[in-house]
Amino acid sequence: MPAACSLQQSLSFKIRFPSLAFEGHGVDFPCDEAGRVDLDGLDECARWNYLFAHP
Repeated sequence: MPAACSLQQSLSFKIRFPSLAFEGHGVDFPCDEAGRVDLDGLDECARWNYLFAHP
């Protein structure tokens, strides 16, 4: 499978962490079908948000 296809496929999934403080709010991140997030592919702010939100 070409790299572009696998990248596009992985971007079709998202993992979401709901806010504990504000109902209806939260953060979401692109992931693969197994829920793995490419931390190197996130910008610094998103990476910090992911690390803070991830249990």
